[in-house]
Amino acid sequence: MSKIVWVLGAGFSRSLGAPLLDDLFSEQLDGLVRAAYGDSRYPRLYSQAAKVVRRLYREHHPRHWRDAEEFLDRLDLAARAPDSAWARSVLSLAGQLQLGPEPLSALSFAARRLVAAQCAVFLSQADRNMERWGPYRHWASQVDAAQSVITFNYDTVLEQLSPKFEIVRPGDASPLAMPGVFKLHGSVNWIRSSANGKDYVEVRPDIPDAALTLDDECLAIASPGPTKQEMTEQLFEGLWKHAMQELRTASAIVFIGYRFPPSDSVARQRLIRAISENEMTYLSLHTVLGADTNGPDSQRLRSLLLYAVRRGGRTPCTDKNVMSSGPRMFNMTQHPLWAQDFLDITDVPHLYVPYSQHVGWNGL
Repeated sequence: MSKIVWVLGAGFSRSLGAPLLDDLFSEQLDGLVRAAYGDSRYPRLYSQAAKVVRRLYREHHPRHWRDAEEFLDRLDLAARAPDSAWARSVLSLAGQLQLGPEPLSALSFAARRLVAAQCAVFLSQADRNMERWGPYRHWASQVDAAQSVITFNYDTVLEQLSPKFEIVRPGDASPLAMPGVFKLHGSVNWIRSSANGKDYVEVRPDIPDAALTLDDECLAIASPGPTKQEMTEQLFEGLWKHAMQELRTASAIVFIGYRFPPSDSVARQRLIRAISENEMTYLSLHTVLGADTNGPDSQRLRSLLLYAVRRGGRTPCTDKNVMSSGPRMFNMTQHPLWAQDFLDITDVPHLYVPYSQHVGWNGL
């Protein structure tokens, strides 16, 4: 049976109000968080450590960190090695702002919690009947049990979109009866717990904003920094192995709003390796990163995927070899569309068919 794997990044839910990397820690987004999550119910968002994080990011950006990804990575590095140059740098920058001393670990946890809040706030009063949800409803209606979703987003868009999506729980290797969703970087409604000396993840669909109120050690969000790799190894490794096998057996792989963040070498290495090891004779690749397919993000994604398929010994599908029993083939289309455009017009059966059979679709 032909299988589609959807790989989703922040751009997937951008039109619903989800933030992109460059939006995080902005005053506008922080204003939305403050309006939705008051300090009486969510005091951890307004702790002294959280206040330091907000000022530290804004007043030293972009001179000392280009974006939120680098900022989170720097804080995590400092917290993990309090005697390092990274730690001294962060403490010095905080001192320049005359911010009271806060443990580096408290700053790192506060930053992760603020990211969770910023990634959850657009769904705090979401109405799935609104027009902006239309493309997502259309897409969800076409997704079936022969498909699966790999997402690096912390939000709960898929859970709220349709009950048909089965969120694969970390440590759960049971067969999937519905479209499986692999949340490889955790979720705002996951809780890290332990029992009998072993860590595990509790999935709480009834608490969509759990990460905003949990104790620090209960956060199950793998944000940039060394903690991401540690959490992956300790909690999410089973999810990763299962998801990579989905890529190896896919007939079509569709990247929507995902660009391989430069700092996420683990995801880059593992996804590229799985795609290069894909077992199907013909592999159809699609990328959706916006209208400008000549932009650096689109070109970088294209180059990484080309490396993966050529490493796997594939050749481009042409009019001459289409549907032949010869070499392993592939084609890739960069759609000059935003996510909502693609979701609104996508016709799932066409994603499998060799592109040379589609008028106006060009192979490589």
